[in-house]
Amino acid sequence: MKNSSLFFLLVLSLAFLNSGYSQNLPMSQLPALVTVTGTAKLYTEPDEVHFTININTEGQDLLAAKQENAALAGKAIKYLRSQGVEERHIQTQYLNVSVQYRNREKTSPRYIANQSIKVCLLDVSKFEEVNIGLLKEGITGINGPNFKSSKQEELLDKARLKAVVDAREKAEALANELGQQIGPAYSITDVQNNGGGNLVYGRAMAMDMESSAGPSIAIGELSVSHSVTVAFHLLPQ
Repeated sequence: MKNSSLFFLLVLSLAFLNSGYSQNLPMSQLPALVTVTGTAKLYTEPDEVHFTININTEGQDLLAAKQENAALAGKAIKYLRSQGVEERHIQTQYLNVSVQYRNREKTSPRYIANQSIKVCLLDVSKFEEVNIGLLKEGITGINGPNFKSSKQEELLDKARLKAVVDAREKAEALANELGQQIGPAYSITDVQNNGGGNLVYGRAMAMDMESSAGPSIAIGELSVSHSVTVAFHLLPQ
């Protein structure tokens, strides 16, 4: 048992010494590298619009407040279905019923029912029409729009590859200024970047084509960007 402990301590000491030795290598023994960060940004038009319907009802009777809320939700869902929105693109986020009192004695209760429904439209040009239709159905709580692209993952993959190309071009330019060339990549780090898509208001589109007031909502464009950090071997002259 004693010999085993001594052997373990010996191996641990050698590993520590080797680690310290590798960290203290002279600069002449370290690989010559050129490290750059490549970036890429792609643009696309949104093909989805997301928004949330908030339905709030209240009354002095719990059941009445809940039934009124359910009735409004039913009208909203029925209208959305009539506009071609599929069931899978209509989702209840939460449903809550609470009670509030108007005095400290808690003798005058007021019941409040809240419901939130998330909606996805695959035709962004119909948002304003659907918005007005919901208002006519008595739905006044509408939050949105939030424009998105169904091709976001595909664009992110393309941006990543373009970022690698950009990194190589930067490294070659730096090496050329020194009269040298780059060799194979030593390391590649995929930098987490904003792939959620930024709205770029570079253009506007009228969703209500019959309106003489001009565009009412600017759809803009979505940008997807990515970065990679690459270290290339710097070949000797």
